[in-house]
Amino acid sequence: MITADLRMTETDWITLRKHLAGSFRSPQAPEAGAIGVVGECRAGDRHEFTVARMLWPGPDDLKVTENRALVFDARYIRRAHLLMRSEGLAGLVMFHSHPMSDQRVGFSLYDDHQEPQLFANLREMAPDTQLVSVVAGKRTQGGRVWTGRESPQALGRLVTVGETLGFHTLSGGPELPPPPPAAIFDRALALSGLLEVAGIAVWGTHLWRIMNRGESSIGSHEIQGLITADETVASVLERFPQTLPVLIEKGFTLLGNPLLRRTLARTISLRTAARMKELDPGSLVAALNRITAVHPGPRDSQSQPSPAETVAPVD
Repeated sequence: MITADLRMTETDWITLRKHLAGSFRSPQAPEAGAIGVVGECRAGDRHEFTVARMLWPGPDDLKVTENRALVFDARYIRRAHLLMRSEGLAGLVMFHSHPMSDQRVGFSLYDDHQEPQLFANLREMAPDTQLVSVVAGKRTQGGRVWTGRESPQALGRLVTVGETLGFHTLSGGPELPPPPPAAIFDRALALSGLLEVAGIAVWGTHLWRIMNRGESSIGSHEIQGLITADETVASVLERFPQTLPVLIEKGFTLLGNPLLRRTLARTISLRTAARMKELDPGSLVAALNRITAVHPGPRDSQSQPSPAETVAPVD
């Protein structure tokens, strides 16, 4: 079985660690936590979850029980889950601290009892939801993902992406040894997380779609963002022509007419179009994003850099 990794921006990781720091100031300190939304990348022997956005908790989003255990407010969870569905992403990531843990940390019996129930509740709202859970000690962290199996799957590493790369364990044990200098500073290698360049183009494109949520660049190659509900139908079809059969199958048969694709489709967002057909916008967006990942279109294929080109730093 392939072990999945978790990725997030260096900025979010630093902010998260500062948010959790109060948990380790004294043995009596309460747990702290936060929720994010994640996309999923699969390519060959690689499997990763990428934090697309963190939703930092407000004053009423976290509660602490009498024994100092953390409880995420239901409204906080629903808010994150709604964002996940509207953006067509794969699931949620929930971070929480264990105050008494330092260089080793593990999930508690309380975690083992609560997470399956939460996972089942999330899947009632959206059957494909995946739940990533990360528990943090003072100087380490452990991670697992609930994907529909009876028991969760352990995560491998946390990779932080910024001006340099950070590699952190998710085993709950001591931190990983420092990576070689080339891996720290080469953000092209960051796209695969491995010291390999072959096959990085497709993998990197999908990863940056999730992390950047918009257009970015790698060398001179344009990376296009994920489809969102507020994008016009025409824009989606221009960027991802391979989505046309999906839209027609969903009931938008008029899009088979090239004239209507060039005119009417430019004035209607996916959200509006979905409502016209009494479809859920989030489900429609998710279906379109899935087809762009599985079947890269001509524009995606033409813009994929060669392995030699991908080693250029990202501006």
